[in-house]
Amino acid sequence: MTASRHWLAASAGKIRSVSALPYDKWRDYDAEDKVGFYALRLHEAGMIKSLPTKLIADNTDWRFLNELKRQMKVSARSMRAPGATV
Repeated sequence: MTASRHWLAASAGKIRSVSALPYDKWRDYDAEDKVGFYALRLHEAGMIKSLPTKLIADNTDWRFLNELKRQMKVSARSMRAPGATV
């Protein structure tokens, strides 16, 4: 009985955490900045040897994400009511 009560309490906390995540904000963030930030932290911790700028230059391709963002902007504009301003 105690284990199931603990599991329910832990699950409730996880559900609150996940429901608070701003999934609709991903378009506002710059993915390259995020990768650079975490790469710098990993480099400082000694977990990776290459510098963040080199890691980004050699191992990332933002074309897909940039195209997706562009299409989402076009789609959002087309769904707005005529005469609406941003």
